[in-house]
Amino acid sequence: MKNKAHSFAFLVVGASLSGLACAADKAVPANCSGKSCTATVTVASCDKIQVTPDPIVVAKGARPVMRWTLATPGWSFTDNGIDILKHGGEFDGKAKESGTAFKWNNKNKLPGKYKYDVNVTDGKQACRLDPTIVNQ
Repeated sequence: MKNKAHSFAFLVVGASLSGLACAADKAVPANCSGKSCTATVTVASCDKIQVTPDPIVVAKGARPVMRWTLATPGWSFTDNGIDILKHGGEFDGKAKESGTAFKWNNKNKLPGKYKYDVNVTDGKQACRLDPTIVNQ
């Protein structure tokens, strides 16, 4: 019985903390508010991929063309270079513009967090990172 009480308390605290995380997302300042936004991808190794900015926070009402540029020589996006997961139609127009440029259109009708994969290769190995887009 004692363990069940502790489990219940953990669930209540966990639920409360997840509510705070959602409220905090609304307070994060937008770093994407125009007609287009660009994020830069750099790669030191498969374990050291960085997207700047991360998260990409899209201002309420903005409907940008979102672009990612790969800035590290010797690396390129795979054909599925930027893959926005479970987006429910919130994004369209996916296009690999070149080995170092990828784009999506953001409709920004449904506020929320959208995980995406960055898929890159140096010709010998394929690497992945999973950053976030936040639509306000």
